[in-house]
Amino acid sequence: MSNQRTHSHSHFAGACDRFKQAHNIRQLAEAIGMSGHVLHNKFNPACERHNLTALDLIALYHATGDDTLFDGLLFDCHLTAVRLPAAAAIAPEVRAQQALNAGAQIMGVTAQATTILAGDRVTKSNRNTVVGGLWAGIEHLVLLATEVEDRFHAIPSLACAADMARAAIGA
Repeated sequence: MSNQRTHSHSHFAGACDRFKQAHNIRQLAEAIGMSGHVLHNKFNPACERHNLTALDLIALYHATGDDTLFDGLLFDCHLTAVRLPAAAAIAPEVRAQQALNAGAQIMGVTAQATTILAGDRVTKSNRNTVVGGLWAGIEHLVLLATEVEDRFHAIPSLACAADMARAAIGA
């Protein structure tokens, strides 16, 4: 990537840095059937010959379960995404605990973010801690919303009857 492209995609560049720090690139390259040298070059913004492709991102995600690269890519597009839960239902007690944890996590990270933003500068470590915590809290909330939606649509006739009743009373 040229300096212009790197600058305009700073969130993705930062995500690439975090991903490289979290994983052994040589071992990962072997796991996805790629040369370690080529994968290393794909993470090097100065190497214009090799770039990460969508298929590379998918392979890296499946090999690691780490969605950091997608988060950075989407954030550069002013978008975000959250991993949706597997089809298996989670016990109500567990879901309630997740809701409490999400609320606590978001409040704690919000306090950290407020403190950091009141200061003069934000270090890479500060950013990684706060942003990681916020994404985790957001993911918990999206999972809760998905669970509510799934339960609402689990009994279509009941959902329809509830909608009709609300319409009848003007709610």
